Amino acid sequence: MSENSSNNKRIAKNSILLYIRLAIVMVGSLYISRVILDSLGISDYGLYNVVGGFVTIFTVVTSSLAAATSRFITFELGRNDIERLKTVFSLSVSIHIVLSFLIFIALETFGVWYLNNCMVISPDRLDAANLVLHFSVITLIFTLLNVPYNAALMAHEHMDFFAYASILEVLLKLVVSFVLPYLPYDPLIAYAFLIMTISLLMRILYTVYCKYRFDECTYRIRKDNLLLREMLVFSGWNFIGATSGILKRQGNNLVVNLFFGTVVNAAYGLTMQMTSAISSFSTGFLNAINPQIIKHYSTKDMEYMFKLIFGGSRASFYLMMLICVPLFLNTESILNLLYMWLKEVPEYTVVFLKLSILYCLVETWSGPLMTAMLATGNIKKYQIVVGGTDIMCLPLSYACLRLGMPVFAVFVVMLLISCITLFLRIKMLQQMIGLPGRRFVVQIVGKSAIICTLSMLVSYFTCDSIHLVNGALIGIIINVLISITVVFLLIICFDTTQTERSFIVSFVNKMFKK
Repeated sequence: MSENSSNNKRIAKNSILLYIRLAIVMVGSLYISRVILDSLGISDYGLYNVVGGFVTIFTVVTSSLAAATSRFITFELGRNDIERLKTVFSLSVSIHIVLSFLIFIALETFGVWYLNNCMVISPDRLDAANLVLHFSVITLIFTLLNVPYNAALMAHEHMDFFAYASILEVLLKLVVSFVLPYLPYDPLIAYAFLIMTISLLMRILYTVYCKYRFDECTYRIRKDNLLLREMLVFSGWNFIGATSGILKRQGNNLVVNLFFGTVVNAAYGLTMQMTSAISSFSTGFLNAINPQIIKHYSTKDMEYMFKLIFGGSRASFYLMMLICVPLFLNTESILNLLYMWLKEVPEYTVVFLKLSILYCLVETWSGPLMTAMLATGNIKKYQIVVGGTDIMCLPLSYACLRLGMPVFAVFVVMLLISCITLFLRIKMLQQMIGLPGRRFVVQIVGKSAIICTLSMLVSYFTCDSIHLVNGALIGIIINVLISITVVFLLIICFDTTQTERSFIVSFVNKMFKK
């Protein structure tokens, strides 16, 4: 019992640290993007993003490997098998070295050819674009080589260092944004070089810290063909899931472009940007709880693992509600406020974002379920079934638009597919590890969905009854505060235990005394 209590405290502490990191990184990144846009100008800023975006396509490979590395390191750490843990880490480093070499060759051959022959770039900026490509490739390689060390940090739950390192990275980029206009070099080339330099410094920092704190993080050439095959097979099947996720989100953007052109693409891009920011609010909590799920599976402590899955899905959903309900009810006003530098918010953005918010909420239930599935290591059937279902989003969206349905049908399809994959995950985990699927649906999905619906209805009628001026800053603030208060009170009243309510009351009392 004391061990579980200690785990709960660790999860709470790590969640707080990750949310502090998130807030600083989001604000810093938003400000940096504005400063860099002013320094580079629209043309060069677009050029940097086009070239950098082309390079990041290759991250679909790295994301599947990152998930595999994190799973195996966390699993062995939970079993407390130090020798096998050292082998896992060294093998993962070897895999990433080989992969880095292959990606480097691919980008420095095909990538260079594609940039010079296929991309639409002004001839006078072609040399600069090539240098940006080279620097972006090196940055990607540094990031890829850092994956095993990042996985070790997460497995050991050293979220404090992860948070401080992320904040340091943002501060360094902030310094770059300030000094860039004063450098006697081409701003675009200088910016790409400095971002590469920051990536190298962060790589060194992670390596030194992990070597100092963790015994397994000393790289040695090790041979274990069986383990190597297991890791590569796991990564291969996980690649299907990573690819289907990319196709679901970015593929729909291409489909929209085919039927409606770049104007609607602007609305889609803006929505995806907002969706990514929204999703990060649950990611912080899940990053804190995921290692515990894998560790308790490795020790076959299924009861506590199920408790973590249930609690993680419930808590992350309610955290998302605190953001999503006010945003859903005040979408147009908040968009106009956040993007006031635009002459107008692109058409369809409001309806896109409302549907995307519902999609984010449904996906939140699935977070701990996906971690539990990865913990088993047996993901072949899962990726075929769930990944195959996710991929269907693309042809279904195309078919809907081909039949003349409105453009927001692509988000409706994404939402429906997300609901289907949620229940597929529950069903498969029920069969594989004995997850109480029916109880999960009733206690987590059903109850939180009802509370979410009630929160939206009560908030809407409460805000509507006081007749605030639409779009006015004070009106937006009051509407948001009302929505958050309603969400919080409904959660407290209908879905908290006596212990949880006592803790909240005690916490609030301490805050007011201060």
